[in-house]
Amino acid sequence: MEISTVSETVTPNDFPIQRSMPRSEAEIMENWRSVSGQPLVSICCATFNHVEYIEDALRGFLAQVTTFPYEIVIRDDASTDGTAGIVENYVQRYPRIIRSVCNSENRFCKGERASHVWPSIARGDYFAFCEGDDFWIIPDKLQKQVDLLERHPDAVLVGAEFYWCRQDDDGLHLLRKGGETDDKTELVFHNQYFHTATIVVRANVFRKMVEEHLAGHTEYHDKLMLAILILSGPFAALSEVASVYRMTGRGTWTSLDHEAQLKWEIAVSRRFGKRLPGRQGRDQRGNAFRYSARLLAHYAKHRQVVAFIRTAPVALWYGILSAPDYFNRRILGTRDDSL
Repeated sequence: MEISTVSETVTPNDFPIQRSMPRSEAEIMENWRSVSGQPLVSICCATFNHVEYIEDALRGFLAQVTTFPYEIVIRDDASTDGTAGIVENYVQRYPRIIRSVCNSENRFCKGERASHVWPSIARGDYFAFCEGDDFWIIPDKLQKQVDLLERHPDAVLVGAEFYWCRQDDDGLHLLRKGGETDDKTELVFHNQYFHTATIVVRANVFRKMVEEHLAGHTEYHDKLMLAILILSGPFAALSEVASVYRMTGRGTWTSLDHEAQLKWEIAVSRRFGKRLPGRQGRDQRGNAFRYSARLLAHYAKHRQVVAFIRTAPVALWYGILSAPDYFNRRILGTRDDSL
């Protein structure tokens, strides 16, 4: 399906695998080389109040055609809208494939993120991610991505292209394509943004990242996780649109106003600018300056003098720290890419 440069309204059923009826458990497992033992891939799906969307995600998972066993692990963070009921219905229909962890109280409010718990509840050698309001649109996503990782044993993860969409009352609007690499080679050695719903990562690498960098921290986002993961090696890239990122305006991030988003970004960048080594730390310090400068502009526009004065020293300090890197890149046209 081609995406136009102008926003167009579609439904999930405009994508072929979303139109098809979910296969039975036996049909899914008949192509697996082995139906006993551990799954090779764990599909990790975090959900909270996604009653309108969770079946789109589940259809994309169950449509995957692979030669290896996979499991679907749904972590529902105490939804109040009926999401957990839909999940449990699918668990009963696919007991050998789908497992659920349904929290009785919201753990996010207590500082626990889904990425904190995947290492302890997912069993696969690889973790694939997709939140409950996003969905996959090709049936061989997992097979192609695992094949890529096995062809490139030094690669940490594999991402893919995706459609960036906005969910409104009148439908799903396709806005643009994301995740495209500068070239079409399979390995991407420099920073590359892949949306979470496209990623398959080696489980041991993900566990190490959570243990060393994310444990005890609640303020971080997917871009930061990618910045940390690239410290462990290059990424692989599947040059194909594999998923839909659905912005509903009700997520943890999209529900924040502009000022709150900037403050979140500054807090993350400041903390991990100190923790991460080499280029990744420099990038985070540069982000702290850029987001602080945007926050200053926001305060100036709205004539919030006291807030402007409080934020100015942060912007100045991180501007000084990031000046050498800015000079190398923008003035000299060079950059130290060492980690």
